[in-house]
Amino acid sequence: MAETHSTPTVPSRFDTVYPALVKAAGHASNLTVLPPVGEGHCNFTPQQVGKAFDVLVVKADAH
Repeated sequence: MAETHSTPTVPSRFDTVYPALVKAAGHASNLTVLPPVGEGHCNFTPQQVGKAFDVLVVKADAH
């Protein structure tokens, strides 16, 4: 998962670290990774937040 986004808070080199830790702990089915959007940390439009929420609702309904 190579990403081209950057944020001063979470460097892109960590994009694979958290998912790998979750998978190693045996909880991959609980992991939801959304593609990066926008520039910077937490710089999301209301529409992007809504789309992300919709993804999580669908996943929660599936469990």
